[in-house]
Amino acid sequence: MRRSTAISVPGLAPVGALLVSGISYGFSQKDLDTVVATKQCEGCDLSGVDLSGGNLQDASLNACYFSQANLSGANLSGAKLSGARMSACLLPQANLSGADLSGADLSGAKLYRSNLSGADLSKANLSGADLSGANLFPTGLFRADLSKANLSGADLRGANLQEANLQNADLQGAKLLDATLKGADLTGANLTGATWIDGRACAPDSIGACKK
Repeated sequence: MRRSTAISVPGLAPVGALLVSGISYGFSQKDLDTVVATKQCEGCDLSGVDLSGGNLQDASLNACYFSQANLSGANLSGAKLSGARMSACLLPQANLSGADLSGADLSGAKLYRSNLSGADLSKANLSGADLSGANLFPTGLFRADLSKANLSGADLRGANLQEANLQNADLQGAKLLDATLKGADLTGANLTGATWIDGRACAPDSIGACKK
């Protein structure tokens, strides 16, 4: 029977739970030690690691592999995560304000009620991600892939969604006041109850476009 091993690290506690849903992920212990000691590790393998509640503010983790890692409630404000692979990553209520996530793969990630204010998510893959109730005011989402993403109740005021892919996204109750949507694809997107860019409320049948 496999056991979950916990690691206690000052400033990053709790760090542990090397097993997620009974599956062991092969992150590099050397890479984890480097991150804990220096908050710098380009291209590190941290797949499946548990850094929930950890303090990684201003860390430099570009191109790191975080697939299925647990970063719930972690402080990643100002972190450099450009090109990071974070598919299916757990990031609920995490602080990612001002973080550089440009080109990152966050497909299927759980980001509900997270703080992404001022973050750079340009060209990021957020397809199927859960961003419900997230703070994205204002956030750069230029050419981001948000297809089938859950953005219900999200604060997208002033967000740059130019040329973003929002096909079949759930935007029910989202705040889009002053957001830039030039060239964005809203095909099949549910805008019921959303606050549109001009401040009007979208009607219940607003699919693909905000209707009065």
